[in-house]
Amino acid sequence: MKKIYTTSQIRSLDKFAIDKLKFPSILLMENAVYSICEILEKHYHLSEEIKSFAIFVGKGNNGGDGITLARKLVILGHKVTLYHLYQPITFSPDARLNFELLKKLKSSFPKLLIKKISGKEDVKTFEGCDFYVDAILGSGSDGNLKDVLRSLVETLNKIECIKIAIDIPTGLNSETAYGEVVFNADLTVSLGGLKSSLYYSDGYLKSGIIEEGSIGVPPSVYIKESNIRLLEKVDIKSLLPIKSKGINKYTSGKTFVIAGSGDYLGAPVLVSKAAMKTGSGAVLLAIPESLKFSIVSSFPEVVVKPYNDYHNEYLTGANVVELSNDIEHSDVVIIGPGLGRKVGTIEAVKLIISKFSDKNFVIDADALYAISLIGIKNIDLRKSILTPHIGEFAAILKLTAAEVNKNLLKYGKEFVLKTKSVLVLKGPRTLIFNPDGDIYISPTGNEGMAKFGTGDLLSGMIGSLIAQGGTLLNSALAGVYLHGLCGDQLKEKFTSFSYTAGEIINEIPNSFKLVGV
Repeated sequence: MKKIYTTSQIRSLDKFAIDKLKFPSILLMENAVYSICEILEKHYHLSEEIKSFAIFVGKGNNGGDGITLARKLVILGHKVTLYHLYQPITFSPDARLNFELLKKLKSSFPKLLIKKISGKEDVKTFEGCDFYVDAILGSGSDGNLKDVLRSLVETLNKIECIKIAIDIPTGLNSETAYGEVVFNADLTVSLGGLKSSLYYSDGYLKSGIIEEGSIGVPPSVYIKESNIRLLEKVDIKSLLPIKSKGINKYTSGKTFVIAGSGDYLGAPVLVSKAAMKTGSGAVLLAIPESLKFSIVSSFPEVVVKPYNDYHNEYLTGANVVELSNDIEHSDVVIIGPGLGRKVGTIEAVKLIISKFSDKNFVIDADALYAISLIGIKNIDLRKSILTPHIGEFAAILKLTAAEVNKNLLKYGKEFVLKTKSVLVLKGPRTLIFNPDGDIYISPTGNEGMAKFGTGDLLSGMIGSLIAQGGTLLNSALAGVYLHGLCGDQLKEKFTSFSYTAGEIINEIPNSFKLVGV
């Protein structure tokens, strides 16, 4: 797993390099820009032809990086226009020194222009360039740009060109990954180390390709621990349960699925098929008796366990006794997809989770809605994995999705600390929170998975891995990664428009092969 860092950790690395290792701060800036140039060459082959750059700089060291980059690009023969938003007298010492050096080059390099942005009227149009480089705020934004800065970023985002962000896209809160208006980069060079806020929420949406830029001192010299990690393909095989040669269908994992209702017949089938395809030896599906023939005809491999619904087509608390024996003898219970939101169903969810608190649970969809009404103080979730999207998670917390999105890590960490559960917070980049304080980010998955049914598959995959002997955390990590990997393979084959949840199920075997199983 790749360690990624908070902005405060990288700042402490800078301070350590300057105070303890006695690196001159301007040398760190020079190293950073040398690294940026290498990355730009790697992606855009700048040595092959002359390009034009518009570089926008603020007054801090992020602006200093941009000024230094302007100097190096001009010397390489490229056309550069440097736009500065503040008077040079206000620049940080290193930024001011590099600005003075750059000004001395103007007479020798006619392709260099330096312009001051004074107000909103100056940000309406910019001369067309091949590249627009953001070196305005870096990690200095609280996620709420105002006045000229906001207008500038909004204008830049409308321009069709290649956009580069140095360190952090302007407008992104580098600690929370939230921003109302954020520079929309095609490439972000994260200086000093990979910053976690670039990998989820608005950071993921706005950072484009993420590359690590060096300041000449690697994070490992000073930062020994990080509780945020990025999953890698090489990690997944070791997270999977071991398939012993001596197992049989009774010992290779029994998954009990409580899902579906008269309104939602597809969800239980998708969950059960995903669980079976992920390796569970037996998948048992509890379904209203009046619906059992519909299920059997669409999925003969599942063992249907009908309960008496009195033709109401949904689960109630009265059915818990009927289900008890199968719950007791199963290795994991997946509950929620397609159950519906009847009052009786909410009561049943509470009774099942409370009565069988020693059992492993994967809780999703309508069971999450039930928990939002029951309250986390009134239910034991210590052996549970919860798999909400941000809206469902916000409902459990009694907050709005907008409030939660402003600080996902804070709310996720607080939740698992209180409940001792494992939280799989689904999104464009899914976050997994462990009660021990560790946070994991999966790099797999794509926009084509934003369809009904894909979340049901994730529950089935995670539950199946638990049934086969995986720990809650390992099963969540592997399940999320493999689920997203299926989607990535299908996007490559068909584009993100054209694949379905059912096709993701068929891709599960290939995802196992890709991680070396």
